[in-house]
Amino acid sequence: MDFLRTLSLKKRFIIGVTITSIFPLFLVLGLIAYQNHKMYKKDLAETAEIMSDMLAANIAPALLFGDADAAMDAFVILVGNPHVSAAIAYDNNNNVIADYPAGSSSASVLSRTVNRSRSSSQKFFEITKPVMLYGNQVGTIWLQFKLDFLYERLRQYTEVFMLSFLVSLLFAIFLIVLIQRFFEKPIMLLMEAAQQVTEERNYRKRIRHNRKDEIGTLLNAFNNMMQVIEDRDKQLLEHSENLEQIIQMRTEEINHRANYDALTELPNRYLLLDRLKHSITSLKRHGGKLALLYLDLDRFKIVNDNLGHMVGDKLLIAVAKRLVGVLREEDTVSRLGGDEFVILMENIEKPEDVENVARLIIKSLKKPFDIMGHALHISTSVGIALYPDDGEDENTLMKHADLSMYQAKKTGNGHYMFYRPDFDAESRRRLGMETDLRNAICNDEFMLVFQPLHETISGDLAGFEALLRWDRKGNGIVMPDQFLSIAEEIGFMKNLEEWVVENVCKFLSESDREITKDLCFSINLTPACLKDSGFVKSMISIVTEYGINPEQLEIEITEETFLEATEAVYDRLNTLKELGLSIAIDDFGTGYSSLSYLRNYPANTLKIDGCFIKDISTDRSSRGIVSSTISLGRSLGMQLVAEGVETDEQLEFLQINHCHLVQGNYFSQPLTVDEVYDYILSYNKKIGFKKKNNYST
Repeated sequence: MDFLRTLSLKKRFIIGVTITSIFPLFLVLGLIAYQNHKMYKKDLAETAEIMSDMLAANIAPALLFGDADAAMDAFVILVGNPHVSAAIAYDNNNNVIADYPAGSSSASVLSRTVNRSRSSSQKFFEITKPVMLYGNQVGTIWLQFKLDFLYERLRQYTEVFMLSFLVSLLFAIFLIVLIQRFFEKPIMLLMEAAQQVTEERNYRKRIRHNRKDEIGTLLNAFNNMMQVIEDRDKQLLEHSENLEQIIQMRTEEINHRANYDALTELPNRYLLLDRLKHSITSLKRHGGKLALLYLDLDRFKIVNDNLGHMVGDKLLIAVAKRLVGVLREEDTVSRLGGDEFVILMENIEKPEDVENVARLIIKSLKKPFDIMGHALHISTSVGIALYPDDGEDENTLMKHADLSMYQAKKTGNGHYMFYRPDFDAESRRRLGMETDLRNAICNDEFMLVFQPLHETISGDLAGFEALLRWDRKGNGIVMPDQFLSIAEEIGFMKNLEEWVVENVCKFLSESDREITKDLCFSINLTPACLKDSGFVKSMISIVTEYGINPEQLEIEITEETFLEATEAVYDRLNTLKELGLSIAIDDFGTGYSSLSYLRNYPANTLKIDGCFIKDISTDRSSRGIVSSTISLGRSLGMQLVAEGVETDEQLEFLQINHCHLVQGNYFSQPLTVDEVYDYILSYNKKIGFKKKNNYST
């Protein structure tokens, strides 16, 4: 079996068909030979029977009378018969009467003939027969026939059989070869086709044929299978191509998202730094300069908070388009996030070229933007860093451009500034201030001072404005204008102003109520706190906790805060007003309020900024502004407070124009908590006024 497994299908087919076809033929021919041999042997037996009967009939008288000569004469019929080899006649006493040929009888022959009617061996066939006469046995005859002729015939049959077998075998082999070729050819074609498909991946391969049999069905099945595979291959190819396109699109999309701002489609920080790095590498090799312009939009937060993020996003998109429109194609305009943009200018010849571009950018962005029906006015602050003067790597240039932008912003909106080395010191100072500011409350470094407010005509003490000071360890007293903007940027204002509210309330709760009950204490609040709903709740909780009469408290909010206020801020102001707190508009006249806005403000008091008060002695326009503001406030039923009063002339002018309250160094410098008590005790001492009318409005 193992041998057969090593043979090819072709050889196994030939062997199998040969065996299955020759074996039946061999079996049939063998059966025919066997039957012929059996038939001849039977014929011999019948012939021997007939001949023995004839001999018995002829030899019976001779045996009866014991006549040997007559018995020999009876054997005459055996003469010439080639099949008879011997014959013996016996009497009843088993005495040999006659034998043929003479002398053939022997003891061995006699012993074999006793009690045997018929026997055979490989060479002879023997028959023993009783001789009967008138019903009585008179003797016995024994005949021996040779089987040579039978074997001769068997040999002849065998030769014929072998010849027939060989002829049949050859014919069978011939037929097998024909059949094998008949079946092998399509199978070989099928095998070659399968191998070709495997090697070449050619699924268009087909086997052409016109067969209608099972082989044809197999070939058709192969062709159908190849058709299915080809269709599947086409589908897979199409799917693969589609998948490759999708992957390519997704890859491009991911790369785009990784390198471009999703809102403005401008390069983002990653792509900007990559281009900046390559530009610096090229300039180090070939020489040259580049500039980095860091832009921050002024007043963008006001737009975003009041008009919503949708308007803010559309404004950023419009700004991006306007920036791209005023710059060269080779310049890179990128958005870092929020309202910050950075411009990379390569191949610049001198700083003046960058300065001209900065002016052009500022001028371009000052033009109003029409966004969803709103005419929006913004400006930008620009910081500029140059390579290689201000840094030799991308991170240093970005840092210095950012510092320059911050310094430009400090000078006012719509300015630009080139980097200077001293900006680093300013940055370190600012960072140190941020760190110290976060720890100032825990270290008990903040303190309150109080600026008195007096009635303009009587001079009576009306109240105090609580002012914040920072006793910074190792640096002395720090004024609010030096740290409040930093506190707001780092999100510290809520903590700071809660501290102010709590300490004012604590002061009132610990003081003699009879002394302070008629005095009003003002607290300054920033826009950030009013935008936080939690701060207003916290303020109400503090006032309630210390048991302070809300009517003794007034919150001061800048005019700009009202301009930027959302509906939620107005709701919070009204909540405080309904609770009993007064609301004052601080620094009035420095903003851009219109009369229609002023009419709708939930304010009780207008505080005229000191910048107008200081010049009323010499500047006619200042006198006009102050007198008009007082008239406007009184007509709206609001209380007027003049800030920064320092001279008799200023006080007299305010008396003549019926300003309600005044405050400033004319009366007192800001007082510490301990000094406030002494000052309150002397509040009823009138200040002498010289009533003069030396001013014309």
